[in-house]
Amino acid sequence: MLKKELLAKAKELKIKGRSKMTKEELVDAIKKAGGVVEDGEKDDKKKMKQAKIDEMYKVDTPKKIVKKVAKKAEPSPKMQQQMKQKEKDVAADSKRPKMSPKIAAQLKAKMQEVAADQGKK
Repeated sequence: MLKKELLAKAKELKIKGRSKMTKEELVDAIKKAGGVVEDGEKDDKKKMKQAKIDEMYKVDTPKKIVKKVAKKAEPSPKMQQQMKQKEKDVAADSKRPKMSPKIAAQLKAKMQEVAADQGKK
């Protein structure tokens, strides 16, 4: 039984000090007062545990879960378009000839030269 149920039973039996008692003390006091306590403690723990899990995850029916997963698995049309564009860009980059480091250094030097000349004017 849950503590709330035990407190209600103790109230019916007019047991004093019940609000300060632990669950075990309530069971003993009810038995001493001639009351009957159902021994469903394991079931209560399972119910409480399941209720906590249900509350945490707000359990949906399997159909709802499948729909949610299916929606999340498929990218939005905008995302699909961006992915296709990225694939095209990568393919285009791989077709371009690569610049040698020597030529890249020469180009960089030339660009700095031009920038310096423009700065003087």
